[in-house]
Amino acid sequence: MIYEFATKVAVLLSSKRYIDSDEIDIVSYGLFSIASKVMYGAISLIMGMILDSFVESISFYVCFLFLKKYVGGFHAKTEFRCFVVSTSSIVISTLMIFLSKNYISVAIIAFCLSVIFGILISILAPAPSKERMLDENECKRYNIISRLRVLILLVISLTVFSFGFRSICMSISTAIVLAGILLMIGKISLKGFMAQNI
Repeated sequence: MIYEFATKVAVLLSSKRYIDSDEIDIVSYGLFSIASKVMYGAISLIMGMILDSFVESISFYVCFLFLKKYVGGFHAKTEFRCFVVSTSSIVISTLMIFLSKNYISVAIIAFCLSVIFGILISILAPAPSKERMLDENECKRYNIISRLRVLILLVISLTVFSFGFRSICMSISTAIVLAGILLMIGKISLKGFMAQNI
């Protein structure tokens, strides 16, 4: 789907001599990454509009991307599975944000979970993918950046909550929880992959 389209664009760019032929894979991956982020961002915004949580869905998606870049996480074997997992995660997250507008208990539980998952991210991050393993120095650097980003989001979350913006706090908390869940699943699937290849 998206990757095939990205590859076709990269091949076209190569045929027009905008890029070298040995850069096709890199450009394909870059185009795929950008197109995926735009598509999932659109899904998040559509869900936000449907649930009357437009601003909250934007803040959730931005915070999630802010964390996911260095935390890593689950990588599906196929593009279709990736689409299903990503779309389901976004739909469930925006539903949780919507529920938090009406139920303070949902917001409190989500914030407490974000603290727990924030600690887990600080300990476990990053989760490299099978496609891109990280060396020891990269792992240390990604872990430090992940810790810093979790801390920043938790401080922002508490700050907006203290000013009465409970749904924005919920958006940030949900992003942390989702990043933490995907990190744990990614770590588990990577261990299974490593065990199979020993």
